Formats: sequence, C-alpha cells, structure tokens
Amino acid sequence: MKLLNRPFHTITSRQRIKLYVPFLFLSMFFLYNHPDA
Repeated sequence: MKLLNRPFHTITSRQRIKLYVPFLFLSMFFLYNHPDA
C-alpha cells in the first residue's frame, strides 16, 4: 500500500502546484495593477 500511496501523493502535490502557481501569478498581476488595493 505504501508503494501505491507514494506515487498517488506526488500526483496530487503536482496538481496542487499547477493550481497554486497560476493563482500566485494572478495575485501578483492584480497587486501591480492595483497597488492601492
């Protein structure tokens, strides 16, 4: 089970990174466009 859980965990972590990275870029983009907000 451990061998099966390890690759599954890496896939979920990669999916989280793929969702987190573009969100970070969008947050930076809005901060540069709206420094007052």
